[in-house]
Amino acid sequence: MNTVTLRELSREDIPAVQLFLVSHLNAFFRAGRATPAADEDVFRLRQQFIQRPENLLLCAWNGERELVATLAACRYDDRITELRGRYTPATTAEICRCYVDREYRRQGIGRRMLAAAGEFCQRQGYTMLYLHTHHFLPGGYRFWLDNDFQVVMEMHDDWQLVHMEKSLPAK
Repeated sequence: MNTVTLRELSREDIPAVQLFLVSHLNAFFRAGRATPAADEDVFRLRQQFIQRPENLLLCAWNGERELVATLAACRYDDRITELRGRYTPATTAEICRCYVDREYRRQGIGRRMLAAAGEFCQRQGYTMLYLHTHHFLPGGYRFWLDNDFQVVMEMHDDWQLVHMEKSLPAK
């Protein structure tokens, strides 16, 4: 098993995180995104995660200081049309940007990141976790079910989109 360290996103991490996210978006979603320059912040990571204390982006680094996984928790913004009004943004966090490098899957990294994000969400006063996933993502749907997320709605569309949620105990 590879040694992996978890920590919150820092300003210095932004170039590596962007490359990691772009490579996974291109691989899984055929997004065709160009590689961002080191000084670009195409995902607004600084604004979204460093400047907003209610949001978190966790990074997992191996012993060679290579990024091997990410997982984010953000205040839900009620943007999903099919779910509009179901969640209270002040008490709902959206889990997103969860990617684990192929070589590091099935080692408990995702579970560790989710547990850390859950603790963060409880400290922030979130009582509900929302996420959406796709059946075609390797291991994603099963991972969320195994971590007590419940299916809210399956879209049965080309994207094989599944909306899921999990209640958090109040702190």
